[in-house]
Parts: sequence; structure tokens; C-alpha cells
Amino acid sequence: MKHLLSLALLAACSALPVAAQSTSDSLGLRCATEVFSLPHRPFMHKIVASSPEAQLSVKGLPKGLRWNAQRRLIEGTAPAAGSYSYSLIVSSGKEQRTIPAELTVSKSLGLARPFMGWISWNVVEGNISASIVRQVADAMTTQGLSAAGYRYLIIDDLWHAPQRAADGATQPDPKKFPEGMKPVVDYVHERGLKFGIYSDAAERTCAGAYGSLGYEQQDARTYAQWGVDLLKYDYCFAPKDAATAEERYRTMGTALREAGGILLYMCEWGARKPWLWGARTGASAWRATY
Repeated sequence: MKHLLSLALLAACSALPVAAQSTSDSLGLRCATEVFSLPHRPFMHKIVASSPEAQLSVKGLPKGLRWNAQRRLIEGTAPAAGSYSYSLIVSSGKEQRTIPAELTVSKSLGLARPFMGWISWNVVEGNISASIVRQVADAMTTQGLSAAGYRYLIIDDLWHAPQRAADGATQPDPKKFPEGMKPVVDYVHERGLKFGIYSDAAERTCAGAYGSLGYEQQDARTYAQWGVDLLKYDYCFAPKDAATAEERYRTMGTALREAGGILLYMCEWGARKPWLWGARTGASAWRATY
């Protein structure tokens, strides 16, 4: 159970960015004004004013959605596929401001909901092992977390062997994973969970293990053989420009897709504005901040 103390929520992005509208004045908002949904699915859009004292209202909602003034959110069922506009009205005293909002409803969004689960680094850092993975998998199922939607178990940095195999293949540390990786992945799958793994788009990872730069296709095939469902792909020790980042993430995204559709979680930290180009890499989610 101690290993569940770092239950992580991974916010998954759709195929297009979600834009946050933030101003410091009393008539501003601190929430998204571009939102997305699959068709005919439960929908919520929380509206947060810059000033807690400001009054909020909404006009022009599409059919199926309604304004819940008490909870300050738009709720209901998303309409059919299409683009919809509505107005968010912020009032303070005699002043009033109307802010446009856009809802895109599409069948082509990357994920129907955010992927949620447990990630190892904040709990055990580099001391991840097969034993810990099994303990966490058991706890996620017996404690009701899996039933609540927390289904991804992700091992972070330093699961690797000291070096690659003679043929260049990635391999787990034999002391931490003495049976290899596939039996551990199978154990996670047998409990109805999904398994995620970690690498870096450079020659080495943030903690100093070998990265996947130059080995993208080979690593993706190995992950697929193990049964991996998701790759958390970091960006330590890599160039600062956005163009190189997009190229490296696209290379891995293509390799994962060709290997069998493994999800790509792009852990770039937001420094290169990945919301502008992340969808082009094949990523299902990208990190927006440090």
C-alpha cells in the first residue's frame, strides 16, 4: 500500500490543444475557452473567474448542454460532431465582459478520457522492481482504484540494464527484473490494468540510463513484444529548439504506431509549446508544464 501514495493523474490531450484563457483583471477567466468532446458523451466545462466575487452566466449553449449556476459549470451531453460557439459572461458591479468559447465535438479525438494511474518515480525513484510492480498491481485492483478508472501502471526511469544487449536491444536490469519484463507486464494485464514504460528522446535518460535516440524502431518493437501499452517519453539532454523536439517525437510516435499502436505520452515539460505541434507527432498526450 505504501507504493500507492503517489497515485498520479495523467492529463490526456485530445488531437487538438485545449487553450486556457487567463487574465488578471476582475472580468477575466482562469479556465479553458477552447474545449473538446466525443459526440454524445457526458460533458462538463468548469468556468473559473479571475475574481471570486465576479458573477458568471452563459449564453448560446448548443442543445443538450445547460448552465449550472450553483456549481459554475456547463454540463450535459455533448451534441453531434461539429464546431459550436457560446458566450461566457463575467460581471462585476456595473461592468460586464463577454468572452467567446469554442467547443469542438469530433470522433477523431485521441482519447475518450484521460489515462489515469500510478507512476513509480515519486515513490521509489530508481528502485523500481518486479516485486514493487506486482504489489502495486494487486493494490490497484483490491483497493478499488482500477474500478474507479485508475488503470495505468507506469514504471519510470532506471528500469534499464546497465547497457543494451549485443544486438542493440533494450533490456531490463536483471537484478530488478530477474524474469525479464514480459512476465511482469503479463501480471499487470492479468489484473485488468495497462502497463507503461519510460525512455528519453536522447542518448541518455534524465537519471543517466541509455535513451532511445537512434533506436526508436528497435525499442518500439521490443516494447510491443513485451506487451507495453504506453511509453512515457522524456526530453532530458536534448536540443532546446522545438523543431528538433517535434522531429524526435514524431520518429518515436511513428515507430510505436507501426509496432502495434502503443500510446505515446510526450513528457517534454512545455518549454517548447508542445500544444502547438504535439498532435503531429502521434502523441496521445503531452506535458504542458514543469
